[in-house]
Amino acid sequence: MQIVTRFWLMIGLIIFQAAFASGAYPSFLSTLHKITTLTSTVPANGDVNPYGVAVVPTTAGTLVANNVLISNFNNSANLQGTGTTIVVYPYLRASTPVRCLAPAQVAWDSPLLW
Repeated sequence: MQIVTRFWLMIGLIIFQAAFASGAYPSFLSTLHKITTLTSTVPANGDVNPYGVAVVPTTAGTLVANNVLISNFNNSANLQGTGTTIVVYPYLRASTPVRCLAPAQVAWDSPLLW
């Protein structure tokens, strides 16, 4: 009985795989045709390589719940580990991103540790 069940399970999996491989069921990614850039992770000082991403879980001080924090790991010359910015993207889409600038000697920017 187990051999028969496994046989039909394998046949079903082969048919299922063949249906998807034939293109009868396209992936959802192939249905996305419009790409909209909402903002950039590059701040005014040119820091690049967004390395750490965190969502603020609860409001605390100037950080508001659901804001997105992105640390830039490299400076504008793309020198690794020398980025000095954490960009704060407000939860509301109409809001403008703000930049937190740390002294160059502070290494907490790589990656976000909280």
